[in-house]
Amino acid sequence: MKRNIVEIEWNGENDTARIVRIVAQVDKDKPINMFNDGKADPRGRLFTGTLGFNDSGPMSLESFVRENGSIYRLDEDGQIHELDDKITLANGLAWDIERKYFYYVDSMDGIRRYDYDIETGNISNCQKIFVAAEHGFKGMCDGMTIDTDGNLWVALFKSSKVIKLEGETGKLLQKVTIPTNEVTSVAFGGPNLDILYVTTGNTRCKKNEPAWGAALYEVTGLGVRGHPSTKALFTSVAFGGPNLDILYVTTANTRCKKTEVVWGAALYEVTGLGVRGHPSTKCNSSGNRDSETLDDMILSEKGSLYRIDSDGHVHKLDEKITIPNGLAWDAEGKTLCHVDSMDCIRRYDYDIETGNICKY
Repeated sequence: MKRNIVEIEWNGENDTARIVRIVAQVDKDKPINMFNDGKADPRGRLFTGTLGFNDSGPMSLESFVRENGSIYRLDEDGQIHELDDKITLANGLAWDIERKYFYYVDSMDGIRRYDYDIETGNISNCQKIFVAAEHGFKGMCDGMTIDTDGNLWVALFKSSKVIKLEGETGKLLQKVTIPTNEVTSVAFGGPNLDILYVTTGNTRCKKNEPAWGAALYEVTGLGVRGHPSTKALFTSVAFGGPNLDILYVTTANTRCKKTEVVWGAALYEVTGLGVRGHPSTKCNSSGNRDSETLDDMILSEKGSLYRIDSDGHVHKLDEKITIPNGLAWDAEGKTLCHVDSMDCIRRYDYDIETGNICKY
């Protein structure tokens, strides 16, 4: 939502979703920016991009502010990292684990290929491998996916096409015509992951698109398969169930030392503990939100504990934190416990009226 990554609760039965919490915020100095496309990498880290959009007039290519956006990575611990900047229209993403590549679409520029470190999620050595206009296409690259052969499948907006590219070189291998002009994204699905699903839009900027232009298509018989999708992972624990007596535990699968089994990323439930949790709130018990910072290199005692109030003001509560993690408040709202994974669990006196804390 705009420049926020949020966790929502949606029952799928209507158009209304409830915002549970703000996970991260970016581009604070660029109020016209917004997120566009996003996807989890093979390790469950969320990659996404921003773009600058001027909505003061009718929507057109001139509405996008050149090189005002960035590519970001949200790690499982909630820390966000800017990976590249000068992005104009952030769009499709794909990874090739075997060749160690990350592919990214800037619709106003082209398709970029980066070297990709699966252990850290870092990218480097940007190379532009495909520009639609150089191949005679009038439209622009939009959503993207990759097959098990390492070839890219790219939606061409305003071209009625999906194209297949060689991932290593960007060579054009195949064109698939779609009945609708505004082709927006692609994804493999079906029991064998051999069906290419294609989404299309209908902005009708020039009112020349038929009313049925916004549609979902499936393309069969391509002779290729896609990869199973990956969910974004965040490690945490929380009580749930009808009686709040089940402890739900999320686990990640970074496999930093490759000692974790493949199914290490999972959601577990622990029963029979004989205890109950508190009903969840969007923020803490008084409507404020507590968050943490972590130095990129995990330097000892370089982080801090912060509180973000409902009016957006940020307050530093404590410092000399190494790896900030879990938080909890007692039922009476007088104690805050905070985990520094490299140190211990700290307990503070907590003022529910102000959100302030002091050493216990």
